[in-house]
Amino acid sequence: MQAKKQTSADKSKSSTKTTKKNNESKNLKSKNNTSQTNNAVCLSKNKFVVMMISLILLVILLVVSVVVNVFQKISYNELLESGKHTLLSPTTITVKENGSSASSIILLNNIIGNVSYPQLIKIKSDVLENPQVVRVKATLNNQNKTHEVKLEGTNNWVQGEDGYLYFNGVIESSNTFIVSNGLTLPGDFSTHENSNGSHAIIVTVEALNYFDAYASHVWQTAPEQWLLEFGSGEVVQA
Repeated sequence: MQAKKQTSADKSKSSTKTTKKNNESKNLKSKNNTSQTNNAVCLSKNKFVVMMISLILLVILLVVSVVVNVFQKISYNELLESGKHTLLSPTTITVKENGSSASSIILLNNIIGNVSYPQLIKIKSDVLENPQVVRVKATLNNQNKTHEVKLEGTNNWVQGEDGYLYFNGVIESSNTFIVSNGLTLPGDFSTHENSNGSHAIIVTVEALNYFDAYASHVWQTAPEQWLLEFGSGEVVQA
């Protein structure tokens, strides 16, 4: 009888232990599930925070860009109104019949290369006895080197491989034409290296008589199509 009672008690204890283990296992699974849920929530929150930070940074960048553009426009307008013969100030060069003329543009101290700057350059003709063909070039002298300055010519001009802009037409008396609305300095130049104010862009305007095909003989590096249309001229019969 005692053996049977002992066996029954052992079974009861074993059953109790199994139940405890099952409960512990269930609790452990429940904790794991809760932990996974919490991790997922935290991950979702982190993603949201990152997205919000990125959005805020993007808005800040846009605001800074707008502010910079506004200040640049204000600075440009101030320079235009000041009348100083510096970069960004309009420049007009008079065409000399069958000759050349030049004008200098003093550089600002905070400009850099490979950046396009707004620069209005015009040419005008007063009294000309003969129609003229014209080309324009801009150069910059720095450290005993001559650099080409790229002029952003308007539709009336064609860019030559020799660095000149060639006017698509013939200029007569009392005419004014826009040459360029902007320019780009060479990439290896910066006034930060030597800001003593001695640097200047030289814009040269050259003109030749349209008659007797002067340009086709003197400006042989001009674009071929331009030479055909405007360089050959109209031969004056004796």
